[in-house]
Amino acid sequence: SRPSESDFDEFSQAIKDDWNYAASFYPDLIELYDSLNKIDRNLGFLFQAYLVENKCYQKRVIIAVQFKRNYLRENFGDDENIQDLAFESITSEQRDFAHDLNIALKKLGTSDIRTILKKLSEKYPTFSYRSYRKFGFGNLISQKPQQAAKKQWENEHKARRPPSFTPGQPEHKSSYDKYPMVVKLLFWLVIGFILLAIWGEFR
Repeated sequence: SRPSESDFDEFSQAIKDDWNYAASFYPDLIELYDSLNKIDRNLGFLFQAYLVENKCYQKRVIIAVQFKRNYLRENFGDDENIQDLAFESITSEQRDFAHDLNIALKKLGTSDIRTILKKLSEKYPTFSYRSYRKFGFGNLISQKPQQAAKKQWENEHKARRPPSFTPGQPEHKSSYDKYPMVVKLLFWLVIGFILLAIWGEFR
């Protein structure tokens, strides 16, 4: 019979159950998940589902980096310094900077990134003052708002809370493997549509 919505809900829960069990052996899975989840919640879940499906936990760090880089490359181009600047923006409550950077790159291209970053520095003086130097763009900080940005940054005391995700108590059995192949195939079809959606999130 055709899988129902409840079948997919149970299947998603089975992935989480197996993930929680794996996390009891590989505690750094939580940190890797959180890092991707800060970028996009769907990206974090896709990472979970991929590892559970392929049982390749020993390659978890490499796979997490690949997921992150693929997402950032798709939205911000091939320059890893630009990707890392965008990542810092996304994970430091400055997603508007990442959004505007993405739009500028899509419309203007990557050949004149200096002009783009200078312009964005005027709009986001605090973020550019704080972050540009980390990735080699310190000379592109707009001079006009720089002093105001410096003062604002030095006076900021933002309390940052860690992500709320914590693994539950693992089940000592594989919930994922009990599902028939048709459910798995349909589930991964849905995952494919989600993947296409998040790749184009900033478009």
